[in-house]
Amino acid sequence: MSGKLDDADWLSTIKPDDDDYVRAHIDWLATVGPDEWHRAALDFNWTNRLEPLAWIVMHDDCDLATALSVFWRCEPGWDLMLMARGEAADERDEAAMVQHIAERLHAGSYHRREIAFEIESLMTADYAEMEKDCAAITDPPFRPHPDMIRPLAGRNVVNDDAFYQRYPQIFHGTAWVEWDDEAGDDDGGSDPVVRAVRSQPAGQVGGAAPSMLDDATDALDSALLNIGIFGLAAGLLPLVEWQGTRVMIGGVLLLAGLAYGVRNVASALARFRAAMIGQGHAPSPTALAVIGLVAFSGGFALLRLALKGHGQLTERGIVSDPSGYGKSVAVVLAFVAVWVLSSVVARYLTGRLARR
Repeated sequence: MSGKLDDADWLSTIKPDDDDYVRAHIDWLATVGPDEWHRAALDFNWTNRLEPLAWIVMHDDCDLATALSVFWRCEPGWDLMLMARGEAADERDEAAMVQHIAERLHAGSYHRREIAFEIESLMTADYAEMEKDCAAITDPPFRPHPDMIRPLAGRNVVNDDAFYQRYPQIFHGTAWVEWDDEAGDDDGGSDPVVRAVRSQPAGQVGGAAPSMLDDATDALDSALLNIGIFGLAAGLLPLVEWQGTRVMIGGVLLLAGLAYGVRNVASALARFRAAMIGQGHAPSPTALAVIGLVAFSGGFALLRLALKGHGQLTERGIVSDPSGYGKSVAVVLAFVAVWVLSSVVARYLTGRLARR
């Protein structure tokens, strides 16, 4: 087992400490929800800058289980112990998060309580020590609250292989450890410690690490496709006669689809930028905006071109379309063109950025 742990790529879990990396991490977190924040917090390497964790626990939608997980990993009793002894508390980044979480617990402002959280015996012991230390401090930075040691019922949100496929590799805070599934393996194949490490891999499935460049290409492809579809939709709007119940229902569904698409675009662009940062070639927000504008214009232009072609073929008698279904075919062809071009352009742009 020790040999397998020695072979793990632990250095990959130590991340850049520059502002661009931290901002990219937070930008990605902003595109997902509380369950993913919980998983990201579980995966976090505490030797890195803590701003992403602070963003999570300060968010209104942060689950109480996530806040408690972060709270106890901050070793909240350390500063209280020093102060109770009359010593100066260490200046550490965790202290501000501990204080913020404690204040929200006292205010009852962690309203989301959907994730399960188990209280360990050490937490209960530390809580008792914190109460004792607070009694010896005139003005403690925070005070214990019963919710700190109150178990939570709910869903069991864990870091599985599927999460590490969604989570950009550049943000992974754990290292992949291989082990043999056969029980009784000499290197500890059945050892629970190895299985615990294996249950939180750093994004590799089946022993193969996904390329950051491939991840960037897939993310940009998804973003371009969605933005291109927005352009198609914009080209269709002038052709729709907004009358009748069916049309209005279709309009509502279209708006819902566009809202979902906007979320997908934001998530995909955050993944793309994160992966490119991992390659050392972070695109600027201006560049992303230009790429998005071109994709939107391209989708709009392709639809208009397809419809114009359909009209000319009909006028010249080359195509007979009394039912009007030919326009639907033109729309489908425009969509296929957007689909193909988004993949080609994504691969080209990603490769070009990586070669800069």
